[in-house]
Amino acid sequence: LEVFSTNVNAIELYKKLGFEIEGIRKKQFKIEGNYVDDVLMAKFL
Repeated sequence: LEVFSTNVNAIELYKKLGFEIEGIRKKQFKIEGNYVDDVLMAKFL
């Protein structure tokens, strides 16, 4: 899954559900003039 790096609550929830950070795409999005990283997460079954 993908989530904005600024969405800390979602990242923490996904970690509690067993997801791990696989990578980060730097400056993937520009929101209100600021660049935001895209966090890539996965859960292995």
